Amino acid sequence: MKHMLLALFLASSVLAVAQTPAPAPQTRAEKKAAKKAEKKAAQEAKAAPAPVAKPAPAPVPAPAAAAKPVAAARPAAAAKTIPAATAIVANKDSKTFHRADCTFVAKMKPANRVAFANAAEAAKAGYKPCKVCKPQ
Repeated sequence: MKHMLLALFLASSVLAVAQTPAPAPQTRAEKKAAKKAEKKAAQEAKAAPAPVAKPAPAPVPAPAAAAKPVAAARPAAAAKTIPAATAIVANKDSKTFHRADCTFVAKMKPANRVAFANAAEAAKAGYKPCKVCKPQ
């Protein structure tokens, strides 16, 4: 009796496996999308830096009783402004020069900025004028 039950169980499991439908073949677009998704996931995993344990910060000393006023501690936006003597600011990457008050100067990375005294110097250095502020 046990042997018959075992044989019946094996036969039914083989039949169940044989009846499972095979996966439908993917279209070319589906394969391409799946490959693209895998590639993106691999790039994201590669781009994410491994967490690094940071050392504990050093204790901060208590502030002095007579603190300096904030306005005197740092000049207002001195690092972001262009010197007053410079009338023209150029971008190293785009090879375009602008007036110092042009909106595109504010959007420039500080590392890409080059200062010129006038438009003639910038043009001589190979830069082209901005079409928005039209520096002269």
